[in-house]
Amino acid sequence: MAPQDGGGVDDSREPEDISRERCWELLGLAPYGRLAVVVDSAPEVFPVNHLVADVGGRAAVLFRTAAGTKLFAGVGRDVAFEADGVDAGTDEAWSVVVTGVAELVEDPATVAEVTGRLVAWHGTDKPHVVAVGGASVSGRRFRLERAR
Repeated sequence: MAPQDGGGVDDSREPEDISRERCWELLGLAPYGRLAVVVDSAPEVFPVNHLVADVGGRAAVLFRTAAGTKLFAGVGRDVAFEADGVDAGTDEAWSVVVTGVAELVEDPATVAEVTGRLVAWHGTDKPHVVAVGGASVSGRRFRLERAR
């Protein structure tokens, strides 16, 4: 049987669930992820750099954005955030998905911290900070099958 704590992978190559705590740890290690929002009844996905922090006593994914689709289609609505990774040394891959309502962060100290830690990928001013708390957090881990 595959371990269920997200700490290791057995040789069965079956996907295994990752614990909620380990999901948050892995999200914190990922350099970027993808935000999914719904615009005009269709999903749109945006790559974002992010960090994981405590917001109001709960873990959340935080990212910076300008006044645009991520802000207007995300804040106050259900969204999904996904990040994944691969450990090349062990051929172990993982994927974590967080779903919840996106919230505009208005606390000046939190906004300053996030702004100082996350550098925008391009020159657009990104003065807004958005948090996605984990109404649902789930992850899977598995070994990659390599061609022989």
